[in-house]
Amino acid sequence: MIWFNGIYTENTECLSVFDKANIGLSVFTSILARQDQLVWGKEHIDRLYRHAEKMEIKVPYDKEEIASAAEILLENTKFEFSAIRIQVSAGVGGRGIDYPGHATVFITCTETGNPEMVQPVSVKIEKEYRRNETDPLSGVKSGAYGSSALCRRKAKREGYDDVILLNTKDHVACAVTANVFIEKDGVLLTPPLTDGVMDGIARSKLIKHHSVQELSLKEDDLLTADYIWLSNSFGLRGVNAIENQQKPIKSLKFDWV
Repeated sequence: MIWFNGIYTENTECLSVFDKANIGLSVFTSILARQDQLVWGKEHIDRLYRHAEKMEIKVPYDKEEIASAAEILLENTKFEFSAIRIQVSAGVGGRGIDYPGHATVFITCTETGNPEMVQPVSVKIEKEYRRNETDPLSGVKSGAYGSSALCRRKAKREGYDDVILLNTKDHVACAVTANVFIEKDGVLLTPPLTDGVMDGIARSKLIKHHSVQELSLKEDDLLTADYIWLSNSFGLRGVNAIENQQKPIKSLKFDWV
């Protein structure tokens, strides 16, 4: 069952071929849930509305309606751990990039794993494709994921699990779907939002929980870091290798649920 423009339905193919989501004119958020409880649901929904405003998309429902719809989906699926995805697009219209004027909103609920059971990953540092920190959408969770998908596919062809992206100033930005944290000489560090970083919900929680310093990082900071982690709302993954250089794994205590 999904929620589509205010209606609960079993039809998972109801998105129009003319919806502007098909050309990336959309924003979304993905929320972890345990049983029928959203994890950081308010923060995710608040960010969704902020990003929709940046994309100049008006959400035709209030935040309470969206949260309630997500909770009803959880009650009907009954997974131990779920991924709630809420997407808002510019709506259905003709050819071109003009906004039709009435947004499309849908919510899905799928099963996911325990965030405390995620596995470590190997990563490469992407030097060919860059994250453009001057792009107005660099900090927006939009549906335009083409370049990110290509970067990860390239990394996987080269034998890595994921990729860390640099920006146009050679500063560390983020992974494809995660924020980057390192520990160096006992200090926890993460790149600032101004380096083209997504304002991850887990990122903000980790910064507060562990007194993380926001600092622009270079490639060498990754290579010489004592520990590296990739964070998103579905887990904190330790990096066990970067550019074929082995790294030790360290657990960061964090209350996901």
